[in-house]
Amino acid sequence: MEMILEALRPWFFGEYTAISAAVLWSVSVILLRLSGLSLAPLPLTFFKSAMASVCFLLTILGQGLPLFPALPSEAYVRLVVSALLGIAIADTLFLAALNRLGASLQALADCIYAPSVAAVGFLMFGDVLGVREILGGSLVLGGVMIGVDKPSDDGVVEEQSTRRLFEGVVIAAGAHVIMAVAILMVRD
Repeated sequence: MEMILEALRPWFFGEYTAISAAVLWSVSVILLRLSGLSLAPLPLTFFKSAMASVCFLLTILGQGLPLFPALPSEAYVRLVVSALLGIAIADTLFLAALNRLGASLQALADCIYAPSVAAVGFLMFGDVLGVREILGGSLVLGGVMIGVDKPSDDGVVEEQSTRRLFEGVVIAAGAHVIMAVAILMVRD
């Protein structure tokens, strides 16, 4: 029995980290939403990025890893451009969308991310999805569109809330497309 558990340990570790990442991301989104009630998206992005940089630096130093690994200069240029797109622009747009949509609707809008990665992957690298992936993605997008159409209690969608909802979804979609470009440009 012990041998079986030892053989399964890497699998359990992967499952544990995947579930932990989802739970931590959920808590983070809620905390970012609460912070967004009193801070604008740009200063919140700056603070979040500064804290993440400090933690990242401490992790690198604690692991004894080199601060600047031996990479070609082209790789560093791509990393910097990716960081500017992904952290400075996409994260700020994400927080702006979160302010407009709230955490629940933002979770629905996050479903735009996977199709964005697929589309950008096709445009940048020629990656092609199969019929099953396209069908599954269409079902997810359809579900998002149904979930986003949220009438008020009396069944009437107010003009101002509809505009804010539309802005939030468009901003979230833009954030996810930019994030997909930022991630895929450093894929290799």
